[in-house]
Amino acid sequence: MVGATYVTEHDVVIWGVVALCVLVGGLAKGIIGLGMPLVSVPLLSYVMPVREAVALMALPMLLTNTYQMLNGGRMGTIVSRFWILLVALVLGIATGGYFLTALASSVLAAVLGIVVLISSIIALLRGRRAIPRSIERWANPAVGLGAGIIGGIAGLWGAPLGAYLAALQMDKEDFISAVGVSFGIGSVALLLTLIGYGAFGIPQLITSGMALVPAFIGLLLGQGLRNLVSQETFRRAVLGTLMITGLLLVYRSV
Repeated sequence: MVGATYVTEHDVVIWGVVALCVLVGGLAKGIIGLGMPLVSVPLLSYVMPVREAVALMALPMLLTNTYQMLNGGRMGTIVSRFWILLVALVLGIATGGYFLTALASSVLAAVLGIVVLISSIIALLRGRRAIPRSIERWANPAVGLGAGIIGGIAGLWGAPLGAYLAALQMDKEDFISAVGVSFGIGSVALLLTLIGYGAFGIPQLITSGMALVPAFIGLLLGQGLRNLVSQETFRRAVLGTLMITGLLLVYRSV
């Protein structure tokens, strides 16, 4: 029949895999607070191009991070202290978004693999060394811009930015608020960048909206399991798996 749309068994399997990848990302975020895209985007890249994987995660990232930003408290204090970092982050995401839309899929896969490897190593080593507040004047814009470029290309600014904030040795409440504000603003910037470069339209809005369901199911399950699972053991297992995934992505693209 002309104009009819058929859903094949292959389509069902693919979308089942997609939902599982997003759910695993939400699960990790719920248990250990690890950035959802760091887990989901590399897994999704096995069934779709990297730019489509980043676009699909746009709404789950936006809503989960905005929730964290609004419930973290101390927003005014954090914006006052880190406004240069936040401006640099937004500019970096806009710059990286250009490369996301301009580079070939094979190149993006290689870049994603390298970023996943580096981000996993940074996350494993986070908090091992303290950074004095006196260097924030030049470190904030440098870290914000670098993390933003990575975020624009692969949606993965969380690991380098989180490691930097942890190394500043802030108190717990300030750290949680800083992570929430930077991740929330970054998510808004990424979505607007994707829209501006034509990488997020109605089809992406629909698929990204559908991804909210497994994302929040995984998040709620993870929060429920938080006290039953060793967070450090789970974190190391996830990051070790991501390092292998990064190597495979680089190998596949080469």
